[in-house]
Amino acid sequence: MFKPCLVTFFLLILALYFISSLTIHVYKAKGKVKCRHCILNITTSEKVLQNNEHNFYRTLDERIEKMDADPIQVLPDYRTPCWNESLTVPDPYPLGTHLYIRFFSKNTKVRRSFQQTFEKSIAIFKNRLKTRSNKWRLRCLPFFYLIGINRGGSTSLWSSLISHPQLMGSGAAKELHYWDEVRYGAGLEEMGYGQYLALIRNDTIPRPIKSYVDLFDSVAETLRSTHVMDRNGRKFHPIGIGEGSPNYLTDFGNWKVLEANKGLSEPKYILAHILKMLTPRVKIVVILRDPIERCPSGTLVYFLTPIF
Repeated sequence: MFKPCLVTFFLLILALYFISSLTIHVYKAKGKVKCRHCILNITTSEKVLQNNEHNFYRTLDERIEKMDADPIQVLPDYRTPCWNESLTVPDPYPLGTHLYIRFFSKNTKVRRSFQQTFEKSIAIFKNRLKTRSNKWRLRCLPFFYLIGINRGGSTSLWSSLISHPQLMGSGAAKELHYWDEVRYGAGLEEMGYGQYLALIRNDTIPRPIKSYVDLFDSVAETLRSTHVMDRNGRKFHPIGIGEGSPNYLTDFGNWKVLEANKGLSEPKYILAHILKMLTPRVKIVVILRDPIERCPSGTLVYFLTPIF
């Protein structure tokens, strides 16, 4: 009777311990950072990146495809890998054409969730452009990923994790599926997303990582406004942003599309390589479950219930 509760409790404690202890750690850069293809050069949260945004993300996407990107240089006083970026317009999201809005255009509930996330950020940006001479926004990628097996209990564990005051999701959805489905899009019809293909069929592949980073802008503002003082009396922003797409564990069937894997009979690089390349300190939490216990749940969801 109590076994499932005890197992869930044990997994939660283990995951929290793995993600981070409650002790505040500040990573100090040793000297000047050198890299071959540096895109960012920020050492403190007060400095603002004055970059050509289009060129930045285009270069980043190109380097990902070649598996030749340097780790993104992030702010040392944030637990989550974040950087500052110049802001020139109050609405940087093309809501009518944004990748995630188009992808979920026929799913009203999910689409609205993404729209609300963007609207929160737009309200903040409008006020900032009116009141500040320093126009910028905080950009982030996840500090941790919760991955695993479908119907494996990831939603329950996710809910417990983000109930911790120093952990958050994107605010839009638990599962963003950028790396397994959205970036390359191969196999969407087989997975039941055929109704959306007309809206994304002509997209350039890979679809830009910028669309993924956009989804964390709203919670990034919470990170920015939440800080504690470390033992040296310096500000530290302790919140870790996470993402919970279980399929990241097993579903990288698009590995042949990755430029660095082309022509190979088996993958040289998988998703784990990409995540480590971009954010070396990323935390990966994996949840598994007995296949026999998963079977009834999977049958109900995938065979007896419409996907949407």
